[in-house]
Amino acid sequence: MAEAVNARVQAQWFVDHDIPVIPLKGKTGDLKKAELSIDEVKGNYGVVLGNGIIGIDFDAYDGAQGITGFPDTRAWVSGSQQGYGLLYKVPKELSNSTFKLPGMPGITIRGTGSYLVGPGSVHPGNEKKNIKSGGLYRLLEDIEIAEAPDFILEFIRQRATAATKTIEGINKPYEPTWLYKDENWNKKFETDDRADRSGKTWQIVAYSSERGANNEELVWIVSNFKPA
Repeated sequence: MAEAVNARVQAQWFVDHDIPVIPLKGKTGDLKKAELSIDEVKGNYGVVLGNGIIGIDFDAYDGAQGITGFPDTRAWVSGSQQGYGLLYKVPKELSNSTFKLPGMPGITIRGTGSYLVGPGSVHPGNEKKNIKSGGLYRLLEDIEIAEAPDFILEFIRQRATAATKTIEGINKPYEPTWLYKDENWNKKFETDDRADRSGKTWQIVAYSSERGANNEELVWIVSNFKPA
């Protein structure tokens, strides 16, 4: 039970700083259950992103080289011991993007509709990636969340500008039909009616972006899968 206690204690820090948390089963949770309370946290938990907070997810097994060059902020080592999670503050309008950093393998910016497994949680293991179960998500920096560095803000602004230009100039549909062939995508979203996707828009965008959807396709997704 010591690990669960550790998770609850560390989850409380986020709640005290007005950052919602969600209970997780392994690494999986339901964002609809996000709240400023740890009442439902029994073990692993997720730090819910957005509302001016982004997470930066480093995965060494996907090519990330470490966090050198990123300003000190509240950060932790992944339970896989092969990655890191960092939090940064950004303007609220820039906190709803999730995408991989160009030219930086294994590094993903996460925003609205996403979360990072929080420090104090325990990794459930992943045989495909040769990750053993039981690894602790360990806090590195017990400090406040820092402002995002300029180069991160610039990446986010560039992406937002590109999407805006696409919307302004769009004259034909860019329906990403290839996504429908993605079994995981279908399991996540295609079983729901398009008119009833409350709270899922950015989850759809985030997942589609990670699967390789381009800006035009993301515009189509946002236009067609608006929350009810």
